[in-house]
Amino acid sequence: MNGHLTVCQVCQRLHCHPNTLKRWEKRLSLKVKRDYRNYRIYTEDDIKRIESYITQEK
Repeated sequence: MNGHLTVCQVCQRLHCHPNTLKRWEKRLSLKVKRDYRNYRIYTEDDIKRIESYITQEK
């Protein structure tokens, strides 16, 4: 999965809890893709949108 990160990897990168990540997804109306196991996978664009939202919120 090149370029795609799991919930755990994104949470480690953003220093947040998985529930927090899910709330940000809803607020930003992100359509996060799923892999064959139905796990959420994030692209770099998704992460950049979340990061910009976090910086605006502070």
